[in-house]
Amino acid sequence: MSDSLGNFYVADSLTSTVRKIDPSGNVTTIISGYTPSALLVDTRNKSDTLYVVDYVNGQIKKYNGAASSITAQNATFTIIASNASTAGAGYAQGAVLNANLRAWGGLVIDEKGNIYLTDGNQIKKLTPPSNANAAYTLTTIAGDTQSGFSDGVCSNARFDGPEGMVLSASGNLYVADKNNHVIRKIDFSNNGCTVSTIAGTPKTAGYSGDCGAAQNAKLNRPTGVTIGNNNLYIADAGNHVIRYMHWSSQVISTIAGPVTASGSTPVSGYNENNGLAIGAQFNNPWRVTVDASGNVYITDAANRRIR
Repeated sequence: MSDSLGNFYVADSLTSTVRKIDPSGNVTTIISGYTPSALLVDTRNKSDTLYVVDYVNGQIKKYNGAASSITAQNATFTIIASNASTAGAGYAQGAVLNANLRAWGGLVIDEKGNIYLTDGNQIKKLTPPSNANAAYTLTTIAGDTQSGFSDGVCSNARFDGPEGMVLSASGNLYVADKNNHVIRKIDFSNNGCTVSTIAGTPKTAGYSGDCGAAQNAKLNRPTGVTIGNNNLYIADAGNHVIRYMHWSSQVISTIAGPVTASGSTPVSGYNENNGLAIGAQFNNPWRVTVDASGNVYITDAANRRIR
């Protein structure tokens, strides 16, 4: 996740820190002391406000000041949603308390400041207060508390372990539905809400389909999805590759990772392959993002690297 100045931010869960990588490649720890499971930077109007999910403490924290100015010494925040039963120091006015959220992740923000997040097997929306004394509201957008798979009207749809999400320019959400091995689209057009599958074969893990229709392909536990150059990139974690879906043709291909025959799982590992993306090795690539120049950045989780 990047800010308007080109700094990247990483939720480094295993070291209980949030790290900043500046455009020159310098890495600094700006937040520590809890387990961050997801973050987002609100770049609307270059505000660069940083939101972080504090997974263990069950909170969403909104940091004060622009993200680039936050240091380990001066980081201050307000809590805008929490599982805690009573308010305490650091809580924003009207914070959503007793939210009973689980395994939060996939944070994205829309033009109105609504924050979307994955919560167990559901997709939820956190709406900011209309004024300083108003309360945040938390609503379920799609999914059931039970795991499963079904498309259709959002209230009847089911997911199984949704992870990363991305919001398109048209305002629709795309979700990496990990345990269903597919990418889902939540369509808010025409004042409705429907869920459809745009890539992968539901409930069937595998590696196949390159150069063909994305809906006929097989993915393996996809965990990250992003939009760049008006196309869709997928962190196909269980296959240890990055997939690419061309928006207009809906054709899918592999753009980074081991060269492997269709139908067999690519082998995990670590290999730069002399700088060539095809043939390089990854180990559980978890998240993916694209910068303004079209460069793709990958959180190579088990290799503990950003590629």
